Amino acid sequence: MGLTNIAVAAGIFVVGVLGAAVSRLLADEAKAWTPRAVKTLIRVAVARLPEAQRSRRDEEWQSHVNDTPGDLSKLITAVGFIIASRRIRDFSIPIIGIGKEVRIRLQLTIWLFALIFASILVQMAVRDKDTRETIIIGFAVICLLMMAAKMTVIKNPHADEREAN
Repeated sequence: MGLTNIAVAAGIFVVGVLGAAVSRLLADEAKAWTPRAVKTLIRVAVARLPEAQRSRRDEEWQSHVNDTPGDLSKLITAVGFIIASRRIRDFSIPIIGIGKEVRIRLQLTIWLFALIFASILVQMAVRDKDTRETIIIGFAVICLLMMAAKMTVIKNPHADEREAN
């Protein structure tokens, strides 16, 4: 039995040493590839932008990453640029077919639905006092509806210019 325990302990030691060596190699490899990965992520983010903004954003983002300390922080920042480029691109695309009147009607419809839903919740509270969870969830839904109504007002500032053309 003593020999088996020694063999197990030796096996665990060898696996531990090999695991540490392999993890060190993988960490060094990841560190070596980080600059290239960051440049590729920035290139992808810039390619997603509208043509007019690409050169300026490329310079800005490259200098921002160069000023960022740490390899992991640079990777996270580059991934953030991809998210930002998508938002910039989506914001610059006009909302075709949704004019001011439609947005107003949509907003009023959402507000009306929220008021009706609120009155139903109040009636539920008056009739049955044991529906606290339902009422809390209901008012959360009303808050979401209010946020949706607010979002219908937000629009691309360039959309009117593009709709006129």
